[in-house]
Amino acid sequence: MNEENYEWLSHLKGSIPDEAYGDRIDMYVMALEGWKRGLDLTFINIQSKNRVRYKLSNKNREHTFSVTRGDKVSNEAVSICIRKHLTKKYLEKSGIPVPKGDNFTEESTDEDIIKYSHKIGFPVVIKPTNGSRGKGVISNIQTPEELVESLQYLRRDLNYPDIIIEQYFPGEEFRLHVVDNNVVGIIKRIPANIVGDGIHTIEELIALKNKKRKKVPNLYARLIQIDKEVLNHIKGAGYNKNSILEKEEQLFLRKKSNLSAGGDSIDYTEVLTEEIKQIAIGASNAIPGLGQCGVDIIVNEKENTGVVIEVNSRAGAGAHLFPLKGKARDIPKAIIDYYFPETISKSDSTKKSKVYFDFKSVLDILKSGKAEEVKVQRKPKNIVVKKYILSGKDIDKKDEKWIYRKATGLKLNGFLENNPHGGSFIVIGGNTKRVAKFKSMLDSARRFKGLNIEDEKWNKPIEIGFNIKEISPEDIKENVTEIENLRIDLQKEKQNVKQYQKNIEKITKQVKKSEQAYNDLLNSKTWRYTSPIRKMGKLISRTKKR
Repeated sequence: MNEENYEWLSHLKGSIPDEAYGDRIDMYVMALEGWKRGLDLTFINIQSKNRVRYKLSNKNREHTFSVTRGDKVSNEAVSICIRKHLTKKYLEKSGIPVPKGDNFTEESTDEDIIKYSHKIGFPVVIKPTNGSRGKGVISNIQTPEELVESLQYLRRDLNYPDIIIEQYFPGEEFRLHVVDNNVVGIIKRIPANIVGDGIHTIEELIALKNKKRKKVPNLYARLIQIDKEVLNHIKGAGYNKNSILEKEEQLFLRKKSNLSAGGDSIDYTEVLTEEIKQIAIGASNAIPGLGQCGVDIIVNEKENTGVVIEVNSRAGAGAHLFPLKGKARDIPKAIIDYYFPETISKSDSTKKSKVYFDFKSVLDILKSGKAEEVKVQRKPKNIVVKKYILSGKDIDKKDEKWIYRKATGLKLNGFLENNPHGGSFIVIGGNTKRVAKFKSMLDSARRFKGLNIEDEKWNKPIEIGFNIKEISPEDIKENVTEIENLRIDLQKEKQNVKQYQKNIEKITKQVKKSEQAYNDLLNSKTWRYTSPIRKMGKLISRTKKR
């Protein structure tokens, strides 16, 4: 798990296991928020749909969730949001601004669609009626010829016969997350892009950007793919994959701004106006039984206007929690507050909690079919965490088993990290008495005679349960690769410095040569003998000006 210094929520740093990266991040952070508040957490395998759901409950109530969407959202609302043309009808009926357009089924011909496009006027946008994550959305189509090509691609190549065609609205795309009539987070989504540094090629910059995205939990699997569209954008800008962009030069690689297509997320919660926020709240209220959602709006910031292009009943939280730029917004907190208002007073304690649950074991059990439900161990109370650095004796497999038995026997949490090439440490957490007992057992065990134990602070969260960790060959390989890449970058920088130095030396020589030639001229007999003529010339020039 690698996390850069983003403005993420402090209580999530170190609490996201590798298994939660990618598409599972939204489900995990939601479940974690409820679990940390002391709610009972149970994961359910919906075998017929090959999906995982989870339940949160206490003595007062129980709610089932699909990713971020809870059961307060009605089935009718889900059905309306899935069908974009229905969403649009409900929005129009409530007076919510939407782009002018219409729905066309499989029975409609391309000619019908082209004729309608002339009626509403170019440029236009086409998209499938039941698409997701921006797949199939083609924006800013300028001419009938472009529309013909786009229809061929969407209806035949991608096999989306039912489409929506709309007027193109100039502006930028925003996702507004609405919970219980409040906008709790806004992100601006911009298309996949890279910024030049004057050193790396475009292909290398894309690889570096993807490396950065892999460190962001919700972008882990949403990398920039060098496909036909990206290559066309590079070519259209007058470059190729091996071109080197100037420092700070930005190059956009796609038209659409979806994060799944490599787009960036920027927090805009405190930037957009109340008028735009009210459009999102109005959109949420326009659909019956929709208490929480994500509203996608194209906004013209100069004119403070916007149109709703989509309403998502199962909107992700990851982009708000882990923006590439700007402040993180705690969407899970807002949703759990909505479903379990009696736990609001406990929300502050979640930020101080030093534990998170074992997600991998849950997924492994559900995938294996050994159980249809897995109840997660309740969050321990009053936990203290210690780190013990072990030296003076190599920890072998038998030692590992002994440590594991003692830790699990005392119901302690944490891990032993054992490097086979030397250097081991134990992170252990639980109530004070059990942690002290474990330390005493470690000190008095004959097998650890000669073992030196040094205490050190441990401020990061720990996973519930106890595990044995070893540095894997993959980790070593990744570190070696990273070091090698840094060496290559350093070498390029050195080469650039050398080239700059050569250029400076060359220019310096030219300046010295010019100065010497000038001095030689001043000291020459010709210059002295022609002095009266030059003075006469200046006098004539002044006379003419008068």
